[in-house]
Amino acid sequence: MKIAVLVLCHESPARLAPRLASPFYRSADVKLYLHYDGRQGADALAQLERAVPPGVAAQFLQERVVCGWGDFTLVDATHRLMKAALADTAFAADYLMLVSGSCTPVRPLASLQEYLRRRRGMDFIQAVDVQHRSWVKGGLEHERYQYWFPFNFRTHRRAFEAATRWQRRLGVRRAVPGGLRIHFGSQWFALTRETARRVAGRLDDPTLREFFARSWIPDEFAVQTLVAAEQRPALIAGHHLTYYEFDGQGRPLVLDNGHAGHLARQPFFFARKIAPQAAALQRQIDERVAGVEEDLSYFNHVGRPTNDYQRFLAHALTIKAARATVGSSQDTWRGFMDFNRRPYYVLHASSRSYLLALLAAARESAPDLPLLDFVFDPAALVPAAGRGPVRGVQAGMRARRDYDPGAFLYELTNLDADCPTAFALDAGVPSWTREFVLWDANATLVHCDPPGLGKLQRAEAALRALNAATDGPVFAATLEAALSPKWLPQEHFAAAVVEKQPACQSWTLADLARERPGDPVLVALASAAAQVDAARHHLATEELAREALRASRRLAD
Repeated sequence: MKIAVLVLCHESPARLAPRLASPFYRSADVKLYLHYDGRQGADALAQLERAVPPGVAAQFLQERVVCGWGDFTLVDATHRLMKAALADTAFAADYLMLVSGSCTPVRPLASLQEYLRRRRGMDFIQAVDVQHRSWVKGGLEHERYQYWFPFNFRTHRRAFEAATRWQRRLGVRRAVPGGLRIHFGSQWFALTRETARRVAGRLDDPTLREFFARSWIPDEFAVQTLVAAEQRPALIAGHHLTYYEFDGQGRPLVLDNGHAGHLARQPFFFARKIAPQAAALQRQIDERVAGVEEDLSYFNHVGRPTNDYQRFLAHALTIKAARATVGSSQDTWRGFMDFNRRPYYVLHASSRSYLLALLAAARESAPDLPLLDFVFDPAALVPAAGRGPVRGVQAGMRARRDYDPGAFLYELTNLDADCPTAFALDAGVPSWTREFVLWDANATLVHCDPPGLGKLQRAEAALRALNAATDGPVFAATLEAALSPKWLPQEHFAAAVVEKQPACQSWTLADLARERPGDPVLVALASAAAQVDAARHHLATEELAREALRASRRLAD
């Protein structure tokens, strides 16, 4: 039984590499077909190709599309992957399985092959006829294919909402081509070669492509509708083979170190959303995948998750001690922050030394305010340089912070009953906190760089705080990005605001201080910015910075 694994991916090569190295893929019965988001340049694609380990068969699509959430590009990329796998007659896959770059195999390949053999001819996909039963939990459903959607919700939200509002008033109803009955479901699937061939052929039809391209979130009904049209209902399983969970607000469960037991109980073959920092969990998963499963009784329950996560959600509403657990495992995605209603400020700048000087000057003028240094620095926890504890936050809390960053952040946001807490964060260093604050509506990102700095000045200032030996990856990435069109690692927040439109707010310090003139934290920071000598932390011109960067590159080489 040969399996083509179709991978839709967009993350960095470094983040994808551990998943591509799974023992699951080191078999002559598996081949990867990867579509790397067109936003990623040729250099990133080349790095990802090099990241595929020996013994793993992989084919990368060279003609790529820029994928956007909610629009047809995800269907288009999936279609391209299907056609590439079907055209590969040398491999001749029996099943085509769609996953994302954030998915990882969690059971041995032999188990999946045995499962498919026992159900030969079945297609594993959700396909709910929405004329009979609703699938969408809140929001648009029938409107997704009955209205026209010329605007993307994330990039043109006001136009999207206005167009939807007017079409509702006008009673717009688009006709579905060919008398198709629309079926909804998760985009992930495992289809037989024959079903995939028929679906891919239907997606070549310009009329159907145009219909789906003018719909909203068609990846949740395009393939599903065509499978339902091409396959007998008895051969559609009604579920997929990938595990994931969401809470009541639509936020995903992110699996982290400590979730191995919970994951082992789930009757699925792949799992989504492994935390980037969960190296221990990934090792445990790989050990399981490389082994042999004796007990296959879970075959009877595939597609139906246990109730562990639902029990966790119920407990979290009433029992504070349960908020960080899934069953007996830790859930670090939001933790206590689910219950936070306090705003807070995340200060970031290219130069760590400049930001530290800014905070020190602000604390000197207003010592009672909750102003903290890089309290999420992975190497240390120093609330304030040259001082002891600040509002009870002290260096000895590092273990507690690392065990449950969500609970620690909750403590920080509630340090003062009147003033928002402000703390520095290094945007160039990957962490749970760096990603979380982007999607927290209570967070305000405050860009503290002095005005007028060019990219080369910012890059040179960032490199001063880095050591090529101990901070190798960030150092190399900063140096490379400085002399290319790429975003600097320290511009992670700026890039996210432009490309992802996250839930947080983002301001420069000067603009935010003018916007909120009565906020004592912002008054102290703005006053400190006027006192700190920026020239001690940044070179005066872009040309000087260019020469310094060239010297750094020569030393690095």
